[in-house]
Amino acid sequence: MISFTRIRVIPKASAAAALAGVGPMAAVAGAVAEAVGTSRQRFSDSVIVENGGDCYLNLREETSVGIFAGPHSPFTGKIALKLGPHRFPLGVCTSSATLGPSLSFGNADAVIVLSPNTALADAAATRPGNMVKTASDIDQALALAPSIPSVEAVLIAIKDKIGIWGNVEGPRADSHSEDSGLAKNKRRDYVVDFNPPGVSFREHDSPWLNAYAERILGR
Repeated sequence: MISFTRIRVIPKASAAAALAGVGPMAAVAGAVAEAVGTSRQRFSDSVIVENGGDCYLNLREETSVGIFAGPHSPFTGKIALKLGPHRFPLGVCTSSATLGPSLSFGNADAVIVLSPNTALADAAATRPGNMVKTASDIDQALALAPSIPSVEAVLIAIKDKIGIWGNVEGPRADSHSEDSGLAKNKRRDYVVDFNPPGVSFREHDSPWLNAYAERILGR
């Protein structure tokens, strides 16, 4: 049995929440996921802990994490975050106003944050999630990301708008599936690369991302 007192989950969650500017409960799920994951590392060189949308990953090979922004989101099942082995260990945490029981003061379908500190990724997903009430708030929320220490990337999805900040690569989530409902000869159209770090994209103001969104949304 894991002793959460010994591994100092509460102090870590409190510190992460303070850095992100939210209350300490916003970081608990991420802190617990990382605590469980690190305690299991001695049994396996590949560990994934999923805790209600807040994930700790420590893997040895390239991995794609699919985006689920609700059953009605045009991005669900269409894109994923491709993570190379050099990125691990890594926290991948999600805040949502439309999915699950957690409270959000915003309306985003999904705010996903990547950070090597899973507690911080959890807290840092909550902060912009509270900010995004309409698609017009995406820019302001993305602008916040560089001010939070160790945040590597942020993805925000609300209705049919998506915004990304950071250094992430995103293949189509079903690019390896033989049962994809989309034509196989279109798979390359959904490979996207959000480099270099520090560049933010909006569907509104990036011709490249706008073209990508047109392919997804069928516009």
